[in-house]
Amino acid sequence: MKKLLSIGLVLSLLLALLTGCQSPGPEQDLGDKFILGEDNQYYFYLSGLLGEPIAESETGYYASVDGYVYTRDKKTGECTPLCNKPDCTHDDREFLSDGTSNCNAYFGIAQQISYYKGKLYVLSANTVYEMDASGSTRKKLIESKEYISASMVHRGYLYLTFSDYHMASEEYAEEELKDLSYRIERYRLNQWDGKPEVVYRKTGEWGQLHTMFAYGNRVYFDITAAETSRIMLYHLADNSLSEISGISGYPCVVDGNLLYFEEPEEINDDMELEKILEIQAKNMAVLAELDGTPIGKTEISQAYGWTFGRNDLAAGDNTVSFVSGLLEDDERGVRFYDKDLNFIREIKTENKNMPSLGMNDDYFFYMKRLEETDEVQIWALDLHK
Repeated sequence: MKKLLSIGLVLSLLLALLTGCQSPGPEQDLGDKFILGEDNQYYFYLSGLLGEPIAESETGYYASVDGYVYTRDKKTGECTPLCNKPDCTHDDREFLSDGTSNCNAYFGIAQQISYYKGKLYVLSANTVYEMDASGSTRKKLIESKEYISASMVHRGYLYLTFSDYHMASEEYAEEELKDLSYRIERYRLNQWDGKPEVVYRKTGEWGQLHTMFAYGNRVYFDITAAETSRIMLYHLADNSLSEISGISGYPCVVDGNLLYFEEPEEINDDMELEKILEIQAKNMAVLAELDGTPIGKTEISQAYGWTFGRNDLAAGDNTVSFVSGLLEDDERGVRFYDKDLNFIREIKTENKNMPSLGMNDDYFFYMKRLEETDEVQIWALDLHK
């Protein structure tokens, strides 16, 4: 195990990234496979929702730590704020009277970071910023008067989610719901004109869109609704929509298939938390086709219900069981499974209620708080050891 990024870490020497060759336009069918630099990094899609957002390029990692976006070189391990302004101190000496900063790396709170063709797209305070991946340029691409719940870049398009609902569902009268909606928009990054295309809109039903991810020719929108939550599946090949219902928690992609938990039928609103967790511990994850068609049950228990995937590995995190008070500190951990979803091993992360962030082909990323200093850090498990 090794520490990836640390709050307050300021080093010199910025990373210059390769932008790569010209790639196909967004309307071309690139197939159901992951392409770095073109595609949403589905293996990190929960990082901004659960903790601090992470992204990677061909040569580096990017993460938001203590209000600043840092980059870490994959070869040298050197870590620097993502700003190459001459004489910038990358700290509070750069703050302006309105609370902003002269430093390109400072965002305050970064909700999501996406990498696409040598550029980063950072969602912060209802604004999407476009940055050169070396930190040399930064501009506001979209500044919205509405609250932006989530952002994602996939195959030439920037996706954003919006909802008119800012209170719990029971706070709205039926008459109020008729004119309110939630929606997903997308913007074409090549030939930018700032005009959105509405991919999906639902009117008259309370709902929130907190996260989304994409794999190949499919985009998955996670919808939390008043009656039942569901995944809305957007097919890039023909711009059609379909629905995957009855899912509990957040799905992931493992070796080109979906992995998710079905909502146990015996759980109801009046049930005590301890009983719910007892039922979930016996609830095993479902492996499914990318369209949601079940293939079969696995041996991954919902007690390790925050799942993450890559081409040949899956992981399950037991954060929910821990924060519910069912586990001791030394029981906090992550279980790993091979691509056939057979159990390999469990690693104790010693990070208590701090979240896992995702994994790529090399590392599993998670957050950790040091008891001595209360400092929050991002750590990485080397998956090749």
